Amino acid sequence: MFRKWTPKRYLIKAVKIVGWVCLSLITILLLLIAAIQIPAVQNRIVKKTIAVLEQKLGTRVALSHIAISFPKKIVLEELYIEDQSKDTLVYARELTIDTDLFALLKKRIQVNDISLHNWKVILSRASDEETFNYDFIPAAFATDTLEAVDTTAEAWSF
Repeated sequence: MFRKWTPKRYLIKAVKIVGWVCLSLITILLLLIAAIQIPAVQNRIVKKTIAVLEQKLGTRVALSHIAISFPKKIVLEELYIEDQSKDTLVYARELTIDTDLFALLKKRIQVNDISLHNWKVILSRASDEETFNYDFIPAAFATDTLEAVDTTAEAWSF
């Protein structure tokens, strides 16, 4: 009635399980890549990112549309960032970044081309101050606590 379990049968069963797990992971990755191509998903990513940036920077950030064509190009349309005095810091009608998104998996940032169309950047500093109007941006992303730096970790390359 029942067949005897042999090492060969265990091996076949293990290979089948590993195959199904690999196939499932590849399918999930392909579905994620396909989902990123849907404009509604891209707009949801934009809204979440803008909300985080506005909260972190304490200023208005706006972006009307983002288009991500996997794995090469990111297009930002109508990018607007205010400085802390409610004046325009950065405006770009279209910012196109040609990059290799798969390189991020190898801890490498690879930018092939950046193009700006109809852009405006206003950098200013009052004569009695030492800081520029954009200095709040790096300060917002700086860490407040001193953390131990892991010197064994692989560094990112640009």
